[in-house]
Amino acid sequence: MPDLRDHTIAERQTKMNDSFVEHANHQEATRAIQRFHKPVEGGLHGRGSICALIGESRPGKTYGASEILRHNEAQIGADGIKRLKHDPTPTELAKEEADQKDRERRWKRSGWRPAPASSFTRHWRQWDYTPTGKVTFEFDIFLRSSSSIRRSFKDAKIQRLENMASEIGIAMAVLSEAKREDQICQEQERKRAMDIEERRLVALRRHHVHNRRLESLERVAARFEKRDRLKTHVKFLSREKGTSLPPRTAKDKEWLENELGKAELAVTVDGVEGLFESEALFASDEEQGFDPPHCTAPHRTAAGSSNRSNTKRINGAP
Repeated sequence: MPDLRDHTIAERQTKMNDSFVEHANHQEATRAIQRFHKPVEGGLHGRGSICALIGESRPGKTYGASEILRHNEAQIGADGIKRLKHDPTPTELAKEEADQKDRERRWKRSGWRPAPASSFTRHWRQWDYTPTGKVTFEFDIFLRSSSSIRRSFKDAKIQRLENMASEIGIAMAVLSEAKREDQICQEQERKRAMDIEERRLVALRRHHVHNRRLESLERVAARFEKRDRLKTHVKFLSREKGTSLPPRTAKDKEWLENELGKAELAVTVDGVEGLFESEALFASDEEQGFDPPHCTAPHRTAAGSSNRSNTKRINGAP
């Protein structure tokens, strides 16, 4: 602590307000800022991110940031990042020379030589990027509409970012309103898509039920056809031989009469009702077995148009 006895009260008060005592929290914050600035010790500085040091009032946040800035002065150039051709270091040149010698030995053993235009990977980067100190503020917001809204603000020869606070605020308000409208339009489109999908599923369900009913009616018609064939056969045997039938034919007639009785029961109202009940038809559960496709729209394929034919059948369903 400096001797302040010869200073005025105001000077002593200023000195006391500006004095800083080193402590553990300040050291930890300084190290955190340094790690953010250079993530890898001895490597390049980090780019494209903003660090925010949040904490209690007057624990030394400003002193920590100032200490980092004293060792890393800002550089000002024409653009945000200055690109310079990289000059290889002695270590990189030695590594390249050793690899070239190794390649020469392998070529000598194999008798193969590369073409003159062949190139090999260098052990150093092509460019060095140096920050210039210019700042860019940009809104990273995706909008399907209102693409003409200004989103980027950056330092230039005349304008400075710190003097564009009002323009940035206006752009933030306009973008917020555009984002809200975009979300409303997106929600409306989602509802329309859901409505289209629901109508498509209803048509698919009707088509599925229609096909199941047709298949069941085919089985009912097959029952009538079987009953008529059995009845015709029994009448033929009765008319042809009367009651004096050979043993095998008599047994055949007895079996046919038994089957005819079953066929007669199958084509009665109760028999048809039992068929419809066993197959869950003409009731609230007749949609069973319906497996809707996962796609929401017919896709065109290079091989053919199977989806178009499916659509045609659905439209033709009752």
